[in-house]
Amino acid sequence: MDSETQNGAQHVSIPADGVVLSGEYMQVRGGSGLVVLVCAHRGNARRRAEQLLIAQLHRSRIMTLRVDLMTKDEAAMEVATEQVRQDVERLAQRVRAVDRWAEKRRLREGLAVGYYGSGSAACAALRLAARQKPSIEALVICEVKGDISAPHSGTQADAELICDLFRNWLWWEKNPRVRVHRPPRVDDRPSAAP
Repeated sequence: MDSETQNGAQHVSIPADGVVLSGEYMQVRGGSGLVVLVCAHRGNARRRAEQLLIAQLHRSRIMTLRVDLMTKDEAAMEVATEQVRQDVERLAQRVRAVDRWAEKRRLREGLAVGYYGSGSAACAALRLAARQKPSIEALVICEVKGDISAPHSGTQADAELICDLFRNWLWWEKNPRVRVHRPPRVDDRPSAAP
C-alpha cells in the first residue's frame, strides 16, 4: 500500500520478480520529467550523494523515484553472500518492472523518464535492461566510485553537474524539432567501473 512520508514523498510498492520493491516518489509542482534513481544497496554509503542529487533535481522541477532493487530481507542476507547484487539478470528484471511503473506515469502525466544508477550493481542492471528492452531509451547516468567507504561519497558540485545533465536531456526531449537525427545507439560504452 502506498503512503506519504514525512518529507512529502509518496511511499510506493512495485511488484517485481516475485517480490515487492519499495520506493519514494516525489512530485514537484510544474515538473516536466521524472528521474528514476535505482540502487542495489541498503546501506548509507551512497545515501548522502543520492539525497543531494534528489534535492537538486527537485529545485530544478524534476520529479524523482528512488527505488531499491533489493528487499530488506535480501539486503540483510547480502552482507554475507552478495548473491542478489551479483545476479545482474534478476536486477535487470526488477529494473524492467520499475520501468513499467514509470511508463504509466509518463503516459498519464506526459513526463520524460531518465534513469540514474547508484552503485555498480544498479548500473549493470540498467545497462542490461536497456539492451533487453529497447523502449528503455533514456539518459542513464551511473555513479561508480572506486572506494565506496570514502567519507566524501558525494558533493554538492557532483549533484549540480548530474542535475545539469538531466536538465539538458529534458530540454532535448521537449524540443524534438531541433534534432536532425539521433545518434546510433551504442550498447557497449566504456564503463567507469574498475
